[in-house]
Amino acid sequence: MSSPGVVVGVDGTVASRNALAWAVEHATATGSRLTAVTAYWAGPVLDEARGSVLAARRSNALHVQMRAIAQLGSATSDRCEIESRVVHGAPAEVLLEASEGERLLVVGTDHERGWRRMVDGSVSHDCLRDASTPVVVVPVEDAAPVDLDLDAEVLRGSGSEPAEIGA
Repeated sequence: MSSPGVVVGVDGTVASRNALAWAVEHATATGSRLTAVTAYWAGPVLDEARGSVLAARRSNALHVQMRAIAQLGSATSDRCEIESRVVHGAPAEVLLEASEGERLLVVGTDHERGWRRMVDGSVSHDCLRDASTPVVVVPVEDAAPVDLDLDAEVLRGSGSEPAEIGA
């Protein structure tokens, strides 16, 4: 079994891109494994459409993650190998499970307040509250979505579950 590593949540937002950059620097400095985790949610879907909806959401989530990693530049792959995981489920739950037994969990936050946080919740808050491993929350001043040529709602699905890992 490999030694504990670093897990980072990636959802295509500026907040998660900053968290990914911080995690790469930390993993490089400490010689740790780095795993990028992206969650996607399908919400309630008719049984006959479920397979195709899940496949499309998974494909889009993988695209979001690969674009975020690519935006770090080619120097990143020379310094740090990043394992990719794309998992169906609520983002906080997916990250908490992925980080069990690991050295560190890294998430981004755009400091959502008020109504949106009440409705969507806060993945970073849930991770801070429930993680069994230390959590680093990387803040961002301007959390506008990264231009990934995808609708930000793609990962969210039609259900009420949040999909913004870095939020």
